[in-house]
Amino acid sequence: MFSHKATSEISPSHSLLKGNAVRGLHETNGPTRRSTGSARKGARLPVNFTLTVADMKIVDTFEKHRSEPEKTIEAYTREVRIALGSEIERCKKIYLDTKYWLLLRDAVDGRQIDEDITELLAVLQSGVQKEKLICPISQDIFAEVLTQSDEESLSETCSLIDLLSRGISILSEQERIGLETLYFIRRAIGGEDSVHSPDILVWTKLAYVLGAVHPTDP
Repeated sequence: MFSHKATSEISPSHSLLKGNAVRGLHETNGPTRRSTGSARKGARLPVNFTLTVADMKIVDTFEKHRSEPEKTIEAYTREVRIALGSEIERCKKIYLDTKYWLLLRDAVDGRQIDEDITELLAVLQSGVQKEKLICPISQDIFAEVLTQSDEESLSETCSLIDLLSRGISILSEQERIGLETLYFIRRAIGGEDSVHSPDILVWTKLAYVLGAVHPTDP
């Protein structure tokens, strides 16, 4: 539906594409890379690598909303998506399938894995810290990750995803279809300069990875 240029909005996150269409690591406007080295025992990350989501802070917007009673939910949602998309516009997006998320999680634990995976983890973490890249997720990866039966492994995987995705996800498939349709119609009527690129509006926060749903009057 969208090129690999485009993802998301307000909390934790996950990868993109439909199902397991991405069997590997995908980089925006770049090549696919796969681990080729043999498994090495005891591979570990640099000591300064820590899993933390301390930078993910809850923002109190109650007063803002109370002072703007005329603003609709749709208008506000669009506003924050534009802000988010603009914030990460220059970041390279790296899409990981479930297999890579699990391999990277094992690298954090220092389990027996390919040395290349450990190196990849360090590169990704450094890029995220420098705000040069993010590893967003999608509803499909989100669903697959949640199938893990071991609570500790699930928690470790989610922590890693929170860290590398910066809490960002691509919109759900249904929302992407609606976004692209609306973009096509508005661009046809008003021209290219009358609309924001889908590359800006296609991102959301992990809390909305399955779609944004708001309460409405009956």
